[in-house]
Amino acid sequence: MISANFQKILNSSFFKIDDDFEISSYAILNICLWAGIWYVLWIWIRWHHGASSFHALATVTIGFLPLALLALWNYKYGLLITIATTPLFIAPTIPHSFTQGFGDLEAACTITGYFLRSFQSREWRSLWKNNYIWLLAILVAASISLINSPLQGKTLRYGIKYGVAEIFGYILVMTFMVLLSHEIKNREKLETILQSTLASLITAIALAVAGIWASAICVGGYGAQTMLTSNGYLIASFDNPNYFSNFLIYTLPISLYFSIKFSEHKWKKTGYQALALMQILLVQATGSRSGLIGLVAIYIGWLIITRLRPKTRIFTAMFTLCLPLTLLVWWLPACTCGEAQAGICVPAQFLPFNNSDRAFSAPSIPSTNRGSVFSLPVSPPAGHGSLSSLSVAPTAIHDRALSTPSIPDEVEQLTTKSQKGLTSPVRLGLLLNAVKVWKQNPFTGVGVGLLPNISTVDHQVNRAHSVFLTTLAEQGILGLMTWLGWLCTIGLSLWRARASSNITDSLPSFLLLTYVSAGTQALFFDQNRVIWLWQFSAIAIAVYVMTQREQGPHSNGMARQVKQILHA
Repeated sequence: MISANFQKILNSSFFKIDDDFEISSYAILNICLWAGIWYVLWIWIRWHHGASSFHALATVTIGFLPLALLALWNYKYGLLITIATTPLFIAPTIPHSFTQGFGDLEAACTITGYFLRSFQSREWRSLWKNNYIWLLAILVAASISLINSPLQGKTLRYGIKYGVAEIFGYILVMTFMVLLSHEIKNREKLETILQSTLASLITAIALAVAGIWASAICVGGYGAQTMLTSNGYLIASFDNPNYFSNFLIYTLPISLYFSIKFSEHKWKKTGYQALALMQILLVQATGSRSGLIGLVAIYIGWLIITRLRPKTRIFTAMFTLCLPLTLLVWWLPACTCGEAQAGICVPAQFLPFNNSDRAFSAPSIPSTNRGSVFSLPVSPPAGHGSLSSLSVAPTAIHDRALSTPSIPDEVEQLTTKSQKGLTSPVRLGLLLNAVKVWKQNPFTGVGVGLLPNISTVDHQVNRAHSVFLTTLAEQGILGLMTWLGWLCTIGLSLWRARASSNITDSLPSFLLLTYVSAGTQALFFDQNRVIWLWQFSAIAIAVYVMTQREQGPHSNGMARQVKQILHA
């Protein structure tokens, strides 16, 4: 009886989803709206009552427990709910950074639901693809780096348990990717996933607009720290401008793809182009250097794909005009409202090459904001601690950047040596430090997740701010080769899908554009565990499998395109 009633709820007009993974846009937006409302309410309550208070925990439970139960009941619901909650990156603290955001939490429920209710040995065998051998290799290399770590047995701020949590985080996102890729069996289901991704993007944009409104609280200055901004830079619900820009860069080619697909439908095309322009502008507002690099990569790819077709020239012109705005954001006065009112608001230096990161620096004069619901008051309420504890729950990277760990003597010498005579920016210092760490442990590295113990530059504790150098320092040559093998597999799959697809289908080209831009960003930021990139991996693998199935295993893409042209 309970099972039948619960199934009726699932098939109600609010969801309209069936066991064949079909869901309406109305249901997707409803899920995003539900999650967004409870998320904003939770952020507001946790500020006033504390993250561990009964009020905050009750809000999270009431708002997100129904979504978790849906994911446990039917993992197909969970896949879509995970995508819908992906932008909600700030989440209740999970020990040792095992999960990142509500998307990871929903993914954990989805995977659990699959094994509890839908697991069948035959179906599990069908999930396996030969490309996944690289995922196993990544886990083996990470485990070897941890077992062979020179920091074993030492007293560390970020001990071996953080490395174990990192490996379990890999297992979580990889398993989610395998399940999602398996469910994308045709173009209708692929369309559902892409539309769900754009629905989650709308949630992120709404929170970003709220962040802009919350920080623009005085003439000439900004709120020093609000719930959705970080010292003037936009973070929305990601707590870090680089994470937010990475999510925007991941979703931007999808918006561009739909603007091309619906080029004959005036209103749809205009809507998707407006969405894409909003993403471009928000990337500027994050002030992220890696975001700008990814944006330039997308711009070049857009020119190559469209070849300045008449129907895309107006949008291309607007895209071109938007690119220099990042430089304007970097040159804007970097001052709080208090500094503006004191008359000491001066233009910032050229921030990309400045020795301090504005996004994580404490303001010299407190902000005198007017009490926005997303803003932090001048002095913290009793029992809430310092300014850093007043902001939304920091991610592991942000948290490490605000505190200095206790480091053993032998590790301290390495850290001090890496800083001696350092005159370059902090980011360059972190990169150089990672290279020096790797030279001391070239084959297996210092241990997955353990680089922050010996990566202190200018009192900032962080990883290398580069996926490849972080992997090299933590997991050595062995770990880097496994990751490069997986990345090459994704890139090759997309390239083959592009060659095998119909000449009128531009989706593989735009997915390849996402691959190139995200890979370019990875050179300058650590983001290999964020779940939206594993969603992209699932889409890439599924698109390749679909194109091969549609055209046959032995078909030649170029020859088929020639035949299609001659037939036309």
